[in-house]
This record gives sequence, C-alpha cells and structure tokens, in this order.
Amino acid sequence: MIEGDKKVNSSKEGKGENYLRGLFRECEDCSGEKEYVLTSLPFLLQCYISARSRLHRPPPNASTFSPEFTFYSQLASPLSNHLTSLLSSEPKFDSKKVVKVLESWKGLVEELKRGNVYRGTRDARDGRVREGVERVCLQALDTASKLSGKYHSTIFEILEIMVGIDFTVVEESLDKIFPLLLTRHKSTPAAPSLINSLFETFTKGRTLDIFMSRILGALDGVDGMGVFGGGVCLERFGNCVSTLLPAQGMAVLKVLSDNILSSPSSSSDGDGDLTFTKKRKTSDSDSTAQHHPFNVGTIKKTLPFLQTFLKRARISEAQKASFLSIVSSLFTQFVQPVLTYPQSPAEETPRKKKRKTKDGDRAEVTERGNGGQREELV
Repeated sequence: MIEGDKKVNSSKEGKGENYLRGLFRECEDCSGEKEYVLTSLPFLLQCYISARSRLHRPPPNASTFSPEFTFYSQLASPLSNHLTSLLSSEPKFDSKKVVKVLESWKGLVEELKRGNVYRGTRDARDGRVREGVERVCLQALDTASKLSGKYHSTIFEILEIMVGIDFTVVEESLDKIFPLLLTRHKSTPAAPSLINSLFETFTKGRTLDIFMSRILGALDGVDGMGVFGGGVCLERFGNCVSTLLPAQGMAVLKVLSDNILSSPSSSSDGDGDLTFTKKRKTSDSDSTAQHHPFNVGTIKKTLPFLQTFLKRARISEAQKASFLSIVSSLFTQFVQPVLTYPQSPAEETPRKKKRKTKDGDRAEVTERGNGGQREELV
C-alpha cells in the first residue's frame, strides 16, 4: 500500500499521482470534523516506518536525510495548522477538539521513538534530523504557553517521550519547561512522571548535581515549589541519590549546601530574610554586631532536598573527609546560628503585658524591640 515515491493511479482512467503527496494533500484539505481524521495519522506513520524497515535497509552511516522523519514532518504539518486554527477560534476554542489533536500529536512522537527514527548521533544525516527534533520540542512548549494548565498533561507526556528520543534537546529547553512545572494545574498527573524521567536521565549521565542546580535556580524567587515539593519528586530524588557514586554524591551535597549558605539576603518570594545577631567584645568598642542573613524562601525550598540526601546518601571512607567538611560548614554557618544566636532587637516578637491606666481601666501595652510602646484599652 505504502510504496514511497511510486506512482499509483487514483482511478482507472486517472492520471498517475505520487501516493504520498496525495495522502498529505488529503490530510491537509479534509473538511468537517478534521481532528477525527487526524487521529489516524500515528497509525499511518507506524505503517510507513514498518514498511521502510522491511523494504529498505540503508547502511548505518548513510548521509541521506531520513525519509521516516520527513514522513513524520508531513503528517505533523496539518496537525499543527489545525491546532493553531482551533486555538485562534473566537470567543473560545473547543477544548475537546484541542485535546484530540494533542493526543494525535503525542501518538506521532511515540511512533518516532518506537521506530528508532532518530538516535542522537552527530553524523550528517542525524544532524539534519536533530533540527526537526528540536522543532518538535519548541512547538510543544509554544503550544503549552497558549493553553491553560489543565491542558498541559499531554504536553508533558510529549516532552517525556522526547527525553527518550534525544535528552539533550529537552535539556536545552529546561528554562522554559520549569515554569510550566512550577505553575502546573492540579489535573496534570504527567508532570511528576516527566520529573522522574529527568531525574533518572541526569543520574545516568552523572550530572545530577547540574540538574539540582538548575532546579534550585528555577525555584529562586517564585512562590511555592510546584511539582518539586511533592513526595513523588523527593522520593525519586532519594532513589537517585542512593545509586550515586560517592564522588557524585559529594557534588550534589555541595550544590545544596552552597545554595543555603550563599542565598541572597533579599527575598523576592515574600518570605523575607532571617537575620541573626551576635554581640562580641572588641578592643575598639564594647560590642560589635555580626549579622547572618538567610533567605527564608531559599532555605524552605532547599531543606527538603538536603534532608532527603542525608537520609539516602552512601558515604565511602574515601569521601568521609569531604562529607564532614561540607556538613561542618553547614553546622557552623547555618545550623548553629539558627539554634543559638538571639534575634536582633528589631525582629523580636512583640510582647504584651497588662497594666492599669490613670482612669482605672486595664490596657495592653505592646513592647517592641525598638523601645516603642503602644497602648490598647481592653
């Protein structure tokens, strides 16, 4: 049925026409409930890839452009055009139709992975295909930016499939993916699954410390932790930590420690700063204040990962000295100030006490750290 560039008569008396061109034209020009027609496209791609694998066996290092990926691109074009048309509908787009188109698109990407069309090598052939793979990822993110969070689940599933096709393509787009994960809608269960795939892939690539640095950077200055604050994410992180080589574990611990100790003294996420003051005698004056500022928001978002790491990490004898050095710095520069240093007077919690006024009424006097008082009749 599918014979590449062979010409097939559309009728007994009709003129011969390239079968594939006719197929693509019909997909683009079909009218009516177009999204129902487009649901068959993943099956067509599966048939084409299967037929190509049986009839054509090009050498592994062939420099020609992949016909399979060209076929995918031609099928994805009407999907993309129809999705754009649906999203631009006024005054409101049909959500059921949008979901059907997204599911068809996901099916096409699944067939790309199943057919092993792209293997991420850097030869001349796959170098051109990679550009097409990058477009798939960018199109998914662009579509997500036009949809509310409740439609992001299928987008996350597409991105997870892309992780299996070429992880580096997704890695380059993490700065655009993280905001979607941080603001995800409660009805997007695919988000934790995508995070699990990313954790697993970065761990296998021995770059979990880089991934954690990217996560903590994305969390800085935003409200909440999104999917990263859930038990599923922390459990996956713990599983990855337990499989790390000792040296890799120290790199992750260093990232977490540095994020706490070097957190900026000003907060943009509404949690404010935590400042501790210790007075010590000097030769020049009776006391000198030492301030230890910490970004409360940063600490809240880092500590769950640090706690999980300390529970699941495996420390070898060779790495024991490095581990103790990092933990000692955390204790002396963060834990000890939190536990022992008194708060500065300006941050002391107001204390209330009652006394009688000249008129015999009882009043509450609020004592503040700056010496000011305010009376309230009770």
